[in-house]
Amino acid sequence: MYLKVFAPCDGSVEELSKLNDGVFSEGFLGKGIVFYPKNNNFYSILDCGNVVQIFDTKHAYFFQNSNFKNQILMHMGLDTVKLKGKPFDTKVVEGEEVDLNKLVVNVDLELIKKNEISIATPITISGDYEYDITNLKSGDVKKGDVLFEVCYEEKDEKALNNDDLKLYKSKYLIAAEYFIKNIGGKQNYKDVYNCMTRLRFSIIDKEKVDIKQIEKNKLVKGVVWNGLELQIIIGGECYKVKDEIINMDKNINNKSAKTKLKPPFSKRALGVITAIMAPNVPIILASGILSAIYALFAATNVINANDDSNMFSTIMKILSKTGLVLVGVFFCMNTVKYLGGNILLGALLGLLLVSRFYFQAGVSDPNLYKFGTYVIDKNYGVSGWFLFNIGNFPVTVRSYEGSILPFILIGFLSTYVDKWIKTWMPTTVDVVFRYPLVILITILPTLFILGPLLSLVEIGVAKAIGFVENWPIGIGVAIFAFIIQPLVLMGVHVAVYVTLQAQLLAGVPGAESLILPGGQAAVWGQIGAAIGVLIMTKNWNFKTIIIGTLPSATFGITETILYSVNIPKGRPFLVGCVSGAFGGLVMGILGAKLKRLVGDGILYPMGLDGLDQLYFVIGSLVSLGSGILLSMLFYRERIMEYKYAKKISNKLKKHIFSLNFKQNIDVKSELEFINKEYLNSKKELANYEKYLQYVTKIENKLLKVEQKEDNFKKNMYKKISRLENKNDTKSIEKKEGLVKVYNNYSLAEIKTKLVFDKQEYTKNNKQIIDAYNEKIKSVENIVSQKINEIDNKFNIPYINNFKNGYWNAIHSVDISYGYEDTRLYGMNKEEKNIFKEYKNKGAK
Repeated sequence: MYLKVFAPCDGSVEELSKLNDGVFSEGFLGKGIVFYPKNNNFYSILDCGNVVQIFDTKHAYFFQNSNFKNQILMHMGLDTVKLKGKPFDTKVVEGEEVDLNKLVVNVDLELIKKNEISIATPITISGDYEYDITNLKSGDVKKGDVLFEVCYEEKDEKALNNDDLKLYKSKYLIAAEYFIKNIGGKQNYKDVYNCMTRLRFSIIDKEKVDIKQIEKNKLVKGVVWNGLELQIIIGGECYKVKDEIINMDKNINNKSAKTKLKPPFSKRALGVITAIMAPNVPIILASGILSAIYALFAATNVINANDDSNMFSTIMKILSKTGLVLVGVFFCMNTVKYLGGNILLGALLGLLLVSRFYFQAGVSDPNLYKFGTYVIDKNYGVSGWFLFNIGNFPVTVRSYEGSILPFILIGFLSTYVDKWIKTWMPTTVDVVFRYPLVILITILPTLFILGPLLSLVEIGVAKAIGFVENWPIGIGVAIFAFIIQPLVLMGVHVAVYVTLQAQLLAGVPGAESLILPGGQAAVWGQIGAAIGVLIMTKNWNFKTIIIGTLPSATFGITETILYSVNIPKGRPFLVGCVSGAFGGLVMGILGAKLKRLVGDGILYPMGLDGLDQLYFVIGSLVSLGSGILLSMLFYRERIMEYKYAKKISNKLKKHIFSLNFKQNIDVKSELEFINKEYLNSKKELANYEKYLQYVTKIENKLLKVEQKEDNFKKNMYKKISRLENKNDTKSIEKKEGLVKVYNNYSLAEIKTKLVFDKQEYTKNNKQIIDAYNEKIKSVENIVSQKINEIDNKFNIPYINNFKNGYWNAIHSVDISYGYEDTRLYGMNKEEKNIFKEYKNKGAK
């Protein structure tokens, strides 16, 4: 299909690129031409269409033809917005139909010229739908002459077939395809899974992964390597991306690929542990919330926790307890799955370790403990068939309800035993005898040897934690609250928490934890730090990011806050850790103890009883409040250019003077000269920062409009999909109506207005932007000149490596607002060794 765009009056035409205004000429507002009018009366540029939008200052008009979904912009003059509508006498209203004989606006061209403003009138296509322009006119034209033609594909509004439906892709599918491409394709990962906030790939070849490209995706908050596990921090939406990846190809076979690059064993081991534990987190959280509901009902006498004959009470108990006491089964299944074994075998082995047949009537007097006797030890909460004592701890063959390590161990053991048996067992009897043999070889050593030993490990960890948590005046809790969020960065917090929760998971009578509430104090400390940043920042894009991270954080999930807000800004993360320690200290002093596992964040108080709940809330408020106040006190929107440059100069001076030149090197004055240049840059950088503050406000509004459009299209797509297989008249009519709405729905008008507002604001602040760019160029030239002079005179190794540090200082505004990345400076390990050898030989 073709749409003709006509000259609004007599004039001349040039290519848009010749305008050289940095906005229209660069295609930011679409393809088109620039028109120079010779008459004051401007008529419609379409032979059939509507005026869909008129700017408040009357200098810009949007037209639309019913068959073409994009809009055509006619912008009269380049900086005429400054005249606030004075030269323009509008003759139409928004929504009015127009043709070539319809007068749109009378323009006082002489008034525009008198104000030294260009009368150049760009006419461009604005919108998201695909198009191309052809037959561009150039030179003189008359009113009504064709300026150019728009080539586009007309959509069928009466029906939307399956191919059309595929045209819509959610942002999660787009992200999934993007991630697969940039990790090296489907053949470069063994498995994909997720925890609460992280999309995790088990990578085969790290060299094929393009981290920089992955970080450019809008969903990504950060990227972390944990051995060969790639963790992409997304937030609560990560499972949606994972589901899209799984749906893309459910039959991926990567076993033939070879790992080329292996990190240290400790890193690989850590990655394996995290991969096994992370998928269980949603199960643990779900069970914890159900347990909290059960505890709440019991505390308010809605149910009687001691009456197992009551149907409702018993069902609630089953819902709250089963997931927690059988959690080891899930760990066993995930272990086997990770290693590529039979997940159903993992389920069976896990169930064999938690069978109800382990529970018998027995003796509780330690004097009566004999080998093979069933004992019930109240001191350690242990029951089972007695083997022997270690100290006064009874080692037994028992059920491992609520335990973790035995299940992980048997998962590993069974998988490798299974692979070993496959190597020699004849295929004729394999299907009958292999799995029974695997079970016997793995379950018996686990019950009689490995299980009891691992139980001792769990007891040892509990005792060590008990020793720390009972340090006086809450110091142990404060230390735990301070370090737990850094452990989150390392991706090992899941393992730490699961270990600390072992006795609570097992339902050991009298089990309670003073130290675990400190982990929540750390959460509220990070939330407080982020809120402090939210109050202080003038970056509206950043404000939106912070607000988006707070809901999940209030439920104890801090990864999104850490990677989106506190860590990138540096100080807020440290403030959050310190504030968490303050709250943990208060909780420890008051003695707030966790009695049961529940949901984190705002649900956590349900895991405590009586006054402990009040003590916990007080400690949480201390963390939150101190986080807000300290963050407001210490937060800096950006690095201070002068202080940063001075720091670089001091490092460079130390680097030079470490060579102990015999001749006197007067570099101090040269470096001071550089520092003063940064001090003299304060005005230009401050003005540019104010400019960016408003720009980010517009960008923030644009992002919200895009999200609104995407959500509408997604919901409409679902409604149409549900009607695809229904052939009755009512459904067909409904589908056709929805298809029409789906095809016609667009917020391009609002988005174009916002983009246009941003470009207008940019043009009006051109002087500020130019002054900023000139200052940057000037400072960079001076830095380069001074360092080159020192280098040429004394030939000092790696002196040029410090230029990036100065670059960071002068680009502090762009870095802070996300338009530039910080550059590395200084020397790497290899360069330091070379420099050391050079210094030892003696500089000449």
